[in-house]
Amino acid sequence: MRRMFRACEPGQRMTFHKHVPEIEKLLIFSLNHDYSKVVSEGLRVSGSFLNTLKDQSGAKLDLQFKSVVQPYYQAISSKLNKVDID
Repeated sequence: MRRMFRACEPGQRMTFHKHVPEIEKLLIFSLNHDYSKVVSEGLRVSGSFLNTLKDQSGAKLDLQFKSVVQPYYQAISSKLNKVDID
C-alpha cells in the first residue's frame, strides 16, 4: 500500500480516494495495535496515505478529507504518550 501511496502527487485524484474511510479504518487499527512492528509499519503507511490527501499546493490536507485528522491524531498521540513503548 505504501508504494502505491508514494507514487501519487499531492492533489492528484486517485481511484482509491473513494475508499478513504475503509483505508483509514485499517490504518487506525494498525496504529492501535499492541505489537510495535505493526504500529511502526502503520505509521509509515499512514504518512504516505495522508500525503495523497493533500491539496494541489501540497501544503495542507484537502478539505474534503478533513474528517481523517482527528482519528489519526488520537491514535498517534496515544502511542506517543505511552512511556514503555519500543
